[in-house]
This record gives sequence, structure tokens and C-alpha cells, in this order.
Amino acid sequence: MKILLLFPPDWLPSEPYLSLPALTSVLRPAGHEVIQKDINVEMYDMFFSRPFLEQVSTRIAGELSHLLHVEKQRTLDEEEATLKAQLLQSTPEVLNQLASDAEEAKTILRGESFYDIDKLEWGTNILHQTMARISLGYYPAQICFPPIETDLVYKPFMSSEILEALDDDQINVYRDVYRQLIAPVMKKEKPGMIGISIVQQKQIIPTFTFSKMIKEEFPDVHITI
Repeated sequence: MKILLLFPPDWLPSEPYLSLPALTSVLRPAGHEVIQKDINVEMYDMFFSRPFLEQVSTRIAGELSHLLHVEKQRTLDEEEATLKAQLLQSTPEVLNQLASDAEEAKTILRGESFYDIDKLEWGTNILHQTMARISLGYYPAQICFPPIETDLVYKPFMSSEILEALDDDQINVYRDVYRQLIAPVMKKEKPGMIGISIVQQKQIIPTFTFSKMIKEEFPDVHITI
């Protein structure tokens, strides 16, 4: 049987968890074909890429257009006015420069420049700035770079809110993570079984989001958590 093993967000990308390699070391000798995907690491690589930030720029433009329409009907409240100001500052030009900086920041963190404290500090700051702009595209979600925790507004310890979060295309960034990182693998590899490793509570909403979308598109696949 072909098995796809997924490690979901959110986890420190600098400290890959070893649950999947440990399981793979048992499954492969038993004759199973195993594919491992650290979706957590791949997600951050995707976040700090030009194609994804172009998508964020489009979402920001849509949110700004909506607020400007609302403003014609009534006075914006304080939260809406603050959001409008932030959206106005997030121009395509700003996002374009941020995309270039984010790609450079990734290079710093992956190479010898990591040991240059000034470059490391610059790169880390750029990644946090990038996450702040991404959060605007999925407002009111606060999508953060670890060790700061992402907050999707929905509570991961309440089943009713977990279920409500799964179909929320505005806030739930993990729906786009599925579309860009998991769906292509599913179509290419056609696994008969999927295993998802959960280590901590904040991985629950991403895991259930992926599971729901997998079942909608590939109903015959068995999922084990």
C-alpha cells in the first residue's frame, strides 16, 4: 500500500519532529511505499515566496475594496479604520519588495550568512514583517512565525469552533496550504492511506482542515491521525 505521511503546521521549522521518520523506518521494511511530507516546513517556504505573496496582495486589494465600499455607506469604526490604514500601506509595490527581501532572508537562514549576526537579525525581522502582511490578507487571523503562535480566532480546544473554522476561506490560511501543497501530491501519488502526526494543540485546526478537504476530493482515502 502507498502511504502518505503528513506533519502539519504549526511547529518550529528549525526543529523538524521525528515522528514521521520513525514511523517510516517501520513501514518501509514491512513492504509499504511511504511518502513523507513536512507540510509545516513547506508551508513557511511557500509563505516566503513571491507567488504566495502575490496572492496575498490580491487578497489585500479585495479587503481594501470592501472597506472602501462600506465607508461609503457609513462611518468606519475604530477597528475598521485601523485596518484600512494598514491595508493602504500594503501596496503591490511594498509586497513586491517584501517578496524579494523574504527570498533573501530564506537564503540567509539556510547558508553561511546565518552566522553573521547582523544578517541573521535582518532576515529574521523580514520574516516577521512578511507574516504581518500575510495576516492582513487573512484578517482577522494573526498568522505568525514561531515561536509566536498563530491565532485564527477560532479556539482549537472547542469542537464547535474547530468545525466552524474548516470552511472559512477568509481566515483559515490552511485551506490555501492544502490547495497548494497537499492536493498536488494527492493527485500525483494517489495514496491509499494518509497518516497525520499531531504533536500539540495548535496543529488540530490545520489537521482537520486538511482531513476534510482530502475527504471532499478523495473520499475513498483512509486517514489515520
